[in-house]
Amino acid sequence: MRVRLPVNVVAFTVSGHRQKYLRATLDSWAAARGVQDWHLLFALEPCRLFFPVPEFTAWVRGAFASAQVSVADSRLGCLRNTRRALREAFASGAGFAVLAEEDIVVSTDVLEYFRWAAGTYAGEGKVTAVCAHSLHAGSGDQAAVVQASWFSPIVWGTWADRWREFIGPGWHASPGNSQSWDDHLRRRINGAGRCSIFPVRSRSQHRGQTSTLTPGPLAEWFYRQALSGTFTAARPPQSYREVPFTEDLGLIV
Repeated sequence: MRVRLPVNVVAFTVSGHRQKYLRATLDSWAAARGVQDWHLLFALEPCRLFFPVPEFTAWVRGAFASAQVSVADSRLGCLRNTRRALREAFASGAGFAVLAEEDIVVSTDVLEYFRWAAGTYAGEGKVTAVCAHSLHAGSGDQAAVVQASWFSPIVWGTWADRWREFIGPGWHASPGNSQSWDDHLRRRINGAGRCSIFPVRSRSQHRGQTSTLTPGPLAEWFYRQALSGTFTAARPPQSYREVPFTEDLGLIV
């Protein structure tokens, strides 16, 4: 019998190399309110090191109401495995999909935020993505969100039509960096006069001090640059609302 999946999917990219980060990340997602209403898809890279795929599959199926593990036939790298994760999410019938990574933890209200934004901006075609991350803000308003002609890859979501019509067809890396799909998408969003939604107070936090893409000192520098000063893990339910992106917010996305 075919099982009908929830209309919303969280797609994770998993390298297989950083199990410590992955466990902390999944603990944070397990604490997110409403996670039982989402389907979790794990796009796992085949790993030369030992990664217990059967045990991991059994664990996620026990920890989450709806979950599956999809192992690639060959190692794809960040650019192609991220695209695979989103392709499989939308191929499953998702109307909205969130892209998560193995080294990013989230707030308890992150899925409430995504569900609100997915419904609120579904008909606004220029809104290309909903981002969970912000770097800094002076405002203490937990419910405020803004529009900005920018993009952050530190947990984000998009709609099936935006993926099909804009993001997917132009999925490439920026010149000089074979994996930089995020910088390329940021440039495309800005150049096309499109925008993303950002929370004034971040709903995600990067934890990846050890990187699969860059050597130690450079990875440490990127890690420090990505740390949010507005992230709090425990957030109560909010009545989200859009506010103007003005200087008095002190906001850096």
